[in-house]
Amino acid sequence: MRVLLAAAPFYSQPERPEHLNNTANLGLYLLAAIAERAGHAITVKDPAQNPSRMDPPTFRKTFSDADVLALSSTSSTWAETRRLLDRLSELPRKIPAIVGGTHATLFDEHVLRTAAVDYVVRGEGEQAFPELLEAIEAERDPAGMAGVSCLRGGKLVRGLDRPLLSEAELAANPLPRYDLIPSGYYQVVPVETSRGCRHQCSFCSITHPRSWREIGPERLQQTLAAVRPLLPGFTGRAVHLIDDCFLARGRDLAGLAQGLEGFDSRLLISTRVSDLLAEGALDFYGRLPIAVCEVGVECGYDEGIKLVGKGITIQQVKKLALELRERGLIERVMFSYIVGFPWEGLKQCLTTLEFAFTLARRYGGMIQLAWFVMYPGSEIYRHPERFGVEFGPEVYDRPAFWRDPELFAQFHPLLSPAEAEKVAYTARFLKEIHHTVKVQFWM
Repeated sequence: MRVLLAAAPFYSQPERPEHLNNTANLGLYLLAAIAERAGHAITVKDPAQNPSRMDPPTFRKTFSDADVLALSSTSSTWAETRRLLDRLSELPRKIPAIVGGTHATLFDEHVLRTAAVDYVVRGEGEQAFPELLEAIEAERDPAGMAGVSCLRGGKLVRGLDRPLLSEAELAANPLPRYDLIPSGYYQVVPVETSRGCRHQCSFCSITHPRSWREIGPERLQQTLAAVRPLLPGFTGRAVHLIDDCFLARGRDLAGLAQGLEGFDSRLLISTRVSDLLAEGALDFYGRLPIAVCEVGVECGYDEGIKLVGKGITIQQVKKLALELRERGLIERVMFSYIVGFPWEGLKQCLTTLEFAFTLARRYGGMIQLAWFVMYPGSEIYRHPERFGVEFGPEVYDRPAFWRDPELFAQFHPLLSPAEAEKVAYTARFLKEIHHTVKVQFWM
């Protein structure tokens, strides 16, 4: 069966419709390998190829050749995914449309009722997806299949949730079809070293909190060997290790070192303040060819950090910055902050900005600043009554919802428009007067 896998682009600046080029959608290329292993002929249309906005002849030619369309979508790309689905009516024949990813998992019924979608694959799709393809090819009704949702007679039929894949099952997956990623577009190549997270920060919409599973050193070695010759096709010539707990306390660092042995290309990682402060972590970290290490601080005051659920303190952040500076490692670290949480007014936002720039000026390192955005699945989203905010799935039907003025006011109930403008102005003013501090803005 001919399976076309695609994902809609993410336009961070809607006025400039260029897909974000930092890293590729790894899930797309992993599912391509899985479908191929199941005997299907696969084609991938990357978001960078703008599949939702192809001219009509190209769209018809591209999509008419498929027997099944499978789309991966996040909440940030859902509006553009709907645009692509609406265009399926341009095709000379109907093809089944499958949607997976975090957004469809959380809002399967809304997705099925409001878009031209036949099936939703929920959760981790490595097992459900090939089974669904097999049922479609055999013309067997997959209604009720575990991990799959669909409508029958206007009613939602939702199969049982599938258990999370074990570490052994994750390691047994085929390697993603990295060779199909468009060359020369993305900055870094994504490599998954674990899945899930040991923690549950209140703002984070990670699909599987408190369910961290390590994929293992052998799989890591195989993947790095596969991507090494492809690095010249990535503008940053670096590898992004997708791992929410890269230096987690209790992790077998010896095994991780084994997986990375001999690999000397630049790495991008994310980790936590408390994990870097653990015994031996900085020694290990210092031996790695790190290009950028993102460390989430989020708030510049202890009360906010507690509400976020980071499990750290401002004093620990300062201690880490000092140790990184003394070891000559600070310039490779990017401390990330979020301003405008639902409990924050002007004072708290300015406190975070002051702390971020003071820390960077005193110790070094980079800063990442972003407005709080309400993403579904987070603790804040699931318990909106605690913060006086509430949203349904229709919010994410809006294009560029994170820039919508009406939604911005709802996301930040304690900030007036004038105060929000002052926060943004202050951030840029601090960047100007501290011109040696490297700052990445998402606000």
